[in-house]
Amino acid sequence: MWPGQVSHFRGRALVAALGSIALTTALARPAFAERGPTPTAEEVAAAHDAQQDVAAQAQTLDAQLGTARQAVAHAQAAAADADMARHSAQAQLERATQAATLARTDADRARTKADEANLLLSLLAADAYQQGVGATQLHAILASGGLQDALDRAAGIEAVGRERTQAYADAEAARLLAATLDQAATEAEQRRAAAAQEARDTAAEAEERAASAKAGATALAAQQEALTQQLATLQQTTVALEKARQEGLAAAEQARRDEEARQAGIRAAAEAARQEAARLADQQAEVAATQRAATTAREAAAAAKIAAPKPPATTPKPTATPTPTTKPATPSPPPQTRSKPPLNLARADMWDRIAECESSGNWHINTGNGYYGGLQFNLPTWTSVAGQDYAPRPDLASREEQITIANRLYAIRGLQPWACRTAA
Repeated sequence: MWPGQVSHFRGRALVAALGSIALTTALARPAFAERGPTPTAEEVAAAHDAQQDVAAQAQTLDAQLGTARQAVAHAQAAAADADMARHSAQAQLERATQAATLARTDADRARTKADEANLLLSLLAADAYQQGVGATQLHAILASGGLQDALDRAAGIEAVGRERTQAYADAEAARLLAATLDQAATEAEQRRAAAAQEARDTAAEAEERAASAKAGATALAAQQEALTQQLATLQQTTVALEKARQEGLAAAEQARRDEEARQAGIRAAAEAARQEAARLADQQAEVAATQRAATTAREAAAAAKIAAPKPPATTPKPTATPTPTTKPATPSPPPQTRSKPPLNLARADMWDRIAECESSGNWHINTGNGYYGGLQFNLPTWTSVAGQDYAPRPDLASREEQITIANRLYAIRGLQPWACRTAA
């Protein structure tokens, strides 16, 4: 770095340090600031409790569903039993109907026999009436040819009477049998019909209970499905809340670390700025001390020059008063030139190497960029170490004079002002 650039770059460093402080302070908390609110532990616990409640309801409903399914199985079994009973009653009804049909057939036959007996009885009565039973019979007996003939005729009449009585009894028995069989068939048919109806009613009731139980089981299954879906949703919600909470906590921790890093950066930048300001103050103090030392040296040199003994003045000898004549004027002595301080060519080889790096060894270079000479002094630095003792600008001074001024600055700050100090 050229000597004159020291304060310039130090100022830029200070500005950069302060800018880094401002930039670090202005940084937002990007990830954490843009996130939504982090779920609290209470919110996660509440979601977990809700999940547990729904899980308990699902378990209760599952037990109810198991009971309902058992009830459906029992109802279906009862319906199957009732259907079998209905089928059996229907078969018994059919058999009773067949028996009643046979009984009615037998009754019809008995009625036919009764009708035939009644008809025979009517014929016998008509015959008896036509033959004049009673007096006619007595006349027949009395008019017989003898006792034997009378007995024979009486026996015949008695046989006819017994036949008529038997025919009447048979007819009455047939009628009673027909009525009894018909009544029994009717009652049997009625009982079987009632039993069949009862079986049908029982089967219908069992089927209705089975259908009701199945509908209840279906409703419970639907509720269980809804609770299962709700439980799955709550589980997902709980997991999502816990994940969001963990992410939020992680983001908060990261934001805390970022904030700590930011604050540390601010403190480091502030410390760097403070140190840079201190260095600048020290540099300014050194420059001021150098200027004071140079001024003191110049004043001492001027004082020494003034205090130096002067050669005695020549006293003119008295001469006789000549005849006034015109004499040529005596010329005044030339003004004395200011003396330069002695040169200091220590480390000349080192300064030649640095000059080769700084200006390609051109000790009188002036490119108009504000830096002059082989060692590229700027005017403020040149003046701060009394470079004007030799020339108003570095490029107007000789190599030896520039090395002398460089040794003055080196005694104060070392090689720090030169960017090509590595070439030393």
